[in-house]
Amino acid sequence: VETAKVIFNTQDVTEEQRQIAKVTFLSQTYGGGMGTLIQQLNKPPEECWSILKSFHNAWPGLGWETRRQKAEVGTLLWSLSRVIEQRGHIKTLWGRQLTPESPHKRLNVLIQGCAADLMRYALINVHRSLSESLWKSHIVSTVHDEIIVDAMMVEVEALMAIVPPLMKYPEIETMVPLEVDLEWSRT
Repeated sequence: VETAKVIFNTQDVTEEQRQIAKVTFLSQTYGGGMGTLIQQLNKPPEECWSILKSFHNAWPGLGWETRRQKAEVGTLLWSLSRVIEQRGHIKTLWGRQLTPESPHKRLNVLIQGCAADLMRYALINVHRSLSESLWKSHIVSTVHDEIIVDAMMVEVEALMAIVPPLMKYPEIETMVPLEVDLEWSRT
């Protein structure tokens, strides 16, 4: 949603705009260019160019700029390439070493690696909090970036207040706000 707000310069994002922003972000993360965007969005080149231009105007350090711009700006992709050339790997915020198999996957490997580390951090915090207290509730599974907790009905309200902060990492929160959505159901 945040990407769509910037690309389309609006606070009221439609589902179509959200989907276009998601495709654009993922395309750029995986190293896709105009051709990829045209194919994935099924939109005319002029419209895709406008979307891509808005994306890169909002985040100028993400693209593969020219050598002159690289020297002036120090873009993220060029920086990742330089780090890999120097030490052979990149590191997540938690220090885990990653070696992308190809240049166009470098940014995605870094993002996915940090997301995986964040999920592990959240799992450890939630598990520790639940097991070190008198809670009867416990983690039963994960699905992508979700933690599934088997909770007693009398504990649900308290857990809804306690769990979200346990899933956030302060260092990331200073750069990107992390939203934790909660859902519960009865079986």
